[in-house]
Amino acid sequence: MTFTMRPGLCPACGQECREIKETYTEGPLEGTARRQGRLTAIGTTLRFRLSDGTTCDILFCLDCAAAIGPADYAALWRAQLAYEALAFRQHAAPDATRIARLAKLDAVFPLGKLVAYVDVPELRRGRVDRRVAV
Repeated sequence: MTFTMRPGLCPACGQECREIKETYTEGPLEGTARRQGRLTAIGTTLRFRLSDGTTCDILFCLDCAAAIGPADYAALWRAQLAYEALAFRQHAAPDATRIARLAKLDAVFPLGKLVAYVDVPELRRGRVDRRVAV
């Protein structure tokens, strides 16, 4: 699988997994989501355990979330790092915190999927998630 990280979209297939409320109108992020809303009916968040013990949540559609396996982790993480680097370059002045965060992300890698969450609108009172098998 190949992955392209775009806010609000599944990195594998490009389907809209979150409501897009506003997009960038200029610059390298033109056309990407600036403000996002709730998960759509097909959206889920996969939580990955990383090699340093932390976790990372990545948005997927339900079909792609079920298809992601250990063979895809390296390509997925490279796409995540490329997106983080792009976001880092968008800041006017780099600061030590952002530089350290990017260096830390470059030094870790995903070990496995932990859990997926799906927002169920019928059950929502504020914000309710349910766990689904991945």
